[in-house]
Amino acid sequence: MVAFRPAAVLLSAAATVAAGCGTSSPPEGCLTVPADTVARIADGSPTTPLDTDRAAARQTPEGFVVAVEFHTPGEDDPAVGVWWVPELNSPAMVTAVDALARSFTHWPHGPFEPGSREATSVANCIGHV
Repeated sequence: MVAFRPAAVLLSAAATVAAGCGTSSPPEGCLTVPADTVARIADGSPTTPLDTDRAAARQTPEGFVVAVEFHTPGEDDPAVGVWWVPELNSPAMVTAVDALARSFTHWPHGPFEPGSREATSVANCIGHV
């Protein structure tokens, strides 16, 4: 019985490592976005409000970049757009940062360029907050 103990410990350790595979901790700085902020962003659609799913934000010196996952008509997979707001709770202003945000809402261009570090890093937060 003693001969099997090291193998059992090894198998137990392997199972623990395998159980953790595919999971990751949230990227640092990811924030939850209040529902009213997501609704305000979605209301910028020129036709009907965007059908939104998940959202996440990161704080910047200027305010918050917000990534919102939404469904577009005729597409099965959701898209992720990035917007900027000066405050995370009940923002008075919303601006569109990336091409998807600019294509699906009428919000003016934001303080960051598409592809900027701020715009791309917040999309990694989706699903982690």
